[in-house]
Amino acid sequence: MSVVAVTGLSGYIGMTLARRLAADTEVEAIVGIDVRLPPATFSKLRFFQQDICKPLDRLFQNMGVDTVIHLAFVLNPIHDRREMNRINIEGSKNVLNACRAIRARKLLVASSATAYGAHPDNPPFLTEESPLRANKDFQYAYEKMLLEQLCSEYSNRNPDTAVIIFRPSVVMGPNVSNYLARFMLKPIVASVKGFDAEMQFVHEQDVASAIYQLLKKGRSGAYNVAGDGTVRFSEIAKMFGRRPLMLPAGILYPLTDLAWKLRLSFITEAPASVLDFVRYPWVVSTDKIKREVGVKFQYTSREAIASYIARLNEHQASR
Repeated sequence: MSVVAVTGLSGYIGMTLARRLAADTEVEAIVGIDVRLPPATFSKLRFFQQDICKPLDRLFQNMGVDTVIHLAFVLNPIHDRREMNRINIEGSKNVLNACRAIRARKLLVASSATAYGAHPDNPPFLTEESPLRANKDFQYAYEKMLLEQLCSEYSNRNPDTAVIIFRPSVVMGPNVSNYLARFMLKPIVASVKGFDAEMQFVHEQDVASAIYQLLKKGRSGAYNVAGDGTVRFSEIAKMFGRRPLMLPAGILYPLTDLAWKLRLSFITEAPASVLDFVRYPWVVSTDKIKREVGVKFQYTSREAIASYIARLNEHQASR
């Protein structure tokens, strides 16, 4: 029997995963950690409302934790870079220290496909062996890359712990609520003139399912997670019924940064560095997770977007 700790449990992926774990007869208990209360509870869940920057060693030891799934991370950009770093990096160091204290059997860590960086010279498909080249200006991606470096150091010093890293593409689905999903809902949807990048998406249910399967069958190492197929930015705009304003990079980037600095969230919820991800390629290969773990994604990239749009339409119709 295993006791599994999940940081960032109260989010839509954490809760979906927790329900899968609760149905697993080999899981004795789920230790949930989050600053937010979970939207639901169940018999196997032991929830602790706590910041991951606070010590976790004693909690893990007292609860008999042997497996850790680290999901907690700030996704939506905030204007306080130091605070974002405190949660993402210092908090992750704290989680790793707790794993070391309990001599964790398995550690699964949520990274991101953005850690590869969006670059004009990226190959057609980025594999798990491709270098991580996240742009320092895009804090989320850069700190995912730093997180992976921390995990690599931890793995080298703690060879008895199976360290599994998963790198999802953009997560979509009916329960998603983040700045990426809201991008197409702004009064003005702008993109870089002369560019129409292929993009990948993965359904929230497929992410939770992939994590569960990695827990059961994954081996130490990294795994890309993305729905089949790609969708160009122009196609995404059409799906949302939008016609993007195409501006030269020399105009759009400074305007976006200005709107970000002025906190004009109705225009943008992220600095201009995010525009690289609709400008340059960063398509990942999912051959490894399919071959080694047997993961089958139920939703294509296009279907993941469509599920989000369908939920929006339902919400508007019910008003």
